[in-house]
Amino acid sequence: MPELLKDRYSEAFVQRLATGLQAAYPPFDQKAFTASVFDATWAKRELRDRMRHFSHCLHRAIPEPYPQQLAVFKKVVWEGQELELMFFPDFVECYGMDDLETSLSALEYLTPFASAEFAIRPFLMKYPEAVLQQMIAWSRSPNLDVRRLASEGCRPRLPW
Repeated sequence: MPELLKDRYSEAFVQRLATGLQAAYPPFDQKAFTASVFDATWAKRELRDRMRHFSHCLHRAIPEPYPQQLAVFKKVVWEGQELELMFFPDFVECYGMDDLETSLSALEYLTPFASAEFAIRPFLMKYPEAVLQQMIAWSRSPNLDVRRLASEGCRPRLPW
């Protein structure tokens, strides 16, 4: 049986992430972060719940204003792990709803590393005109992932 997507959040993955976060943000406590991720309910969490849990753990582990948290994340993303890094756009969805400009910029930056198609939808609902204008601009991007964000992000339903 193939590996479940939720199981890609392994101890090795979390350690790699924690190491990168500490390099980008020296006060980051790797041990405390890892313990908060692998809490008593971790084994029962499904994929989307694990992503949301990561968002909350990151928010607590980097007690800085939202734009500074994003600056840390931008130093940590890496290619080739698109599904695993989807908690970064989820973080934007959770904590950036009141900072549209910063959040749209973050989603544009993050989507090549971790699809932001789920995360853009609440922004589209809260700020329909501004986000639609941004999505039109993204539809002309030379980056195919950003174009995908523009097209798939406005679909009413995604396949999963």
